[in-house]
Amino acid sequence: MGYCRFPVPTLSRHYASTVAANAAILLLGAVSGVLAARLLGPEGRGELAVIILWPSAVVYLVGSFGLHDAATYFAARHPERLNAVFSLLQVLGLAQTVVFGALAYFLLPVVLAGHRPEVISLTRLFLLFFPAGFNSLYLLKLLQGRLQLGQYNLARVFVAAWYTALLVGLYLLGRVSLPWIVAGQLVGYGLAWLLHAHFVARSLRPRWEWDPSLLSPMLRYGLKAQFSLTSSYLNLRLDQLVMSVWLPPQALGYYVVAVVVAEPVQSIPAAIGMVTLPAAAAQEHPAGAQRVMQQSLRVVAALLALSVGPLLLLVPYLIPFFFGETFAPAVSACRVLLLAAIPMAFVMVLNDSLRALNRPQVPGYAALIGNGVTLILLTLLLPRLGLLGAAYASLAAYTTSLVFLLWYAHHRLQLSWRLLLRGVGDDSASLIPPVR
Repeated sequence: MGYCRFPVPTLSRHYASTVAANAAILLLGAVSGVLAARLLGPEGRGELAVIILWPSAVVYLVGSFGLHDAATYFAARHPERLNAVFSLLQVLGLAQTVVFGALAYFLLPVVLAGHRPEVISLTRLFLLFFPAGFNSLYLLKLLQGRLQLGQYNLARVFVAAWYTALLVGLYLLGRVSLPWIVAGQLVGYGLAWLLHAHFVARSLRPRWEWDPSLLSPMLRYGLKAQFSLTSSYLNLRLDQLVMSVWLPPQALGYYVVAVVVAEPVQSIPAAIGMVTLPAAAAQEHPAGAQRVMQQSLRVVAALLALSVGPLLLLVPYLIPFFFGETFAPAVSACRVLLLAAIPMAFVMVLNDSLRALNRPQVPGYAALIGNGVTLILLTLLLPRLGLLGAAYASLAAYTTSLVFLLWYAHHRLQLSWRLLLRGVGDDSASLIPPVR
């Protein structure tokens, strides 16, 4: 079976376009983050985080079965079966909407019992984004798998632009409130679904082709990926999930602002990983996948060197200036989160490299170890240090995950330390063994 390979030298423009898209998303996110914080205040901002966080977690963690990662992998690795992949995902997306929408509707009041009834009701209302959440996610991942990154990135920017425009519009109309924001977001997700469908129809031209034999291999890959995705998501968001249950909304509001300001650093490896997964998966020979991984690690290291230092210096001025003096308690936590973003950056690139090598479960092992560290440290540090303790827990967890991945890549994949620690290899370096 032949594969449509993407030459490694062409990746530079994909890196550049995806980093640019992530920069635009970050800029829009900064504007919307400032608006939401100033318009809603710490408590209202924390409640909005709860409303968005839990339904999103159901779609991207519990309900997807890892099929969005499987969509990217199979679209890159098996382009000749793209029609069958597309058809299967659309059917599964509708089924997942019904099943997990019903489960979430009845379980949310139990999970959010400590919050106001209005917050619980609005979180239930936001479950209406599930049809767009599942199906548009699969469409987006097909674009990524075929390296149609221009349309892929434009579709991602649209969601961030809509949210920013929504907040500006509600402010001008004098309608800023949680119900109006939730309603506007639902409209935005519906429009995003239509946009994704248009891009897929125009660039991939999929046809209906029902092939149930694909269900088993896609689920096998997806369930392995699901374990990793769930663990990785929790590794990034476990602190906020625990704080939403244990601490008052005001504390979560401070922490969300700290996360928003630190996000520029984490967006760098996210962008590089979006290119790494499909590009490495499409390589016919292991040496090609190694070169993709090597190039990605080099790019991330260079961009981290340029971004972390300036942000550490500017954080004490950025948060009070943009968010107001009310959010000054977020400064210390933000500085720790910026340091934590360094090990997490390399974790994210290594995760996508392993998924491309048909080892989607390994990132989950690393994240599971990190989650254990997070839970232990949250239990010890939250009562004493509050949101700063949560930031320290994240730093320790991300570092632990990185150490495990480096150990695995060196001992199980026989990758040289030079490649892993410096992003530089040579012709004599051991190649990644093929996966059957």
